[in-house]
Amino acid sequence: CATVRRIVRETALGAASAYAPYLRYLAGEPRGAIPSAWSDDGRALLTGLLRHGARRGPSLPPQEADAWLDHEWVVECDGGRSRAEWEAAELVVSRGWDGIMLPVYDIMRHRNGPSYNTA
Repeated sequence: CATVRRIVRETALGAASAYAPYLRYLAGEPRGAIPSAWSDDGRALLTGLLRHGARRGPSLPPQEADAWLDHEWVVECDGGRSRAEWEAAELVVSRGWDGIMLPVYDIMRHRNGPSYNTA
């Protein structure tokens, strides 16, 4: 929760933020990495596919795939739905490590070239 709020505050500072280079990097990354950041139509389609694929019984995993932001940010953190808050929460849920953001983790997660994991 605190990480999301900190990202919102630091982003508002712009170039004056000590984290400006990392925040610029994050701003350039694509959004929509998790289903709960998708449009209502996209979320409904995924939910329908998961339920339909199960035929009988509970839907296929992941359970409540479209509710991560609604639950983790809005419910657990009493967070808001402003664009800045929603995008910061998406970053933490999709890219964070146990609720914190580690710039080096972004390097570890992505391959560079055919087989290198370095910048």
